[in-house]
Amino acid sequence: MHVPPEAGFEIVTGDAGGNRAFAAFASQLYEIDLHAGAATPLGTIGGPSSVIVGLTSAGPASTRGAP
Repeated sequence: MHVPPEAGFEIVTGDAGGNRAFAAFASQLYEIDLHAGAATPLGTIGGPSSVIVGLTSAGPASTRGAP
């Protein structure tokens, strides 16, 4: 798989301490297996002319001040 320079990548640590990784490029969102390096497509992200250059996680709703 070719990953262009303008791609987003994020590692999210869950409440139990486990890590999950996500990448976004070419209008697709992927989950990345941190042990094997394999990418699993999760679906489309952005619009038809979008260029994804970053990803971030806001964390669980309880850490964002949501009721």
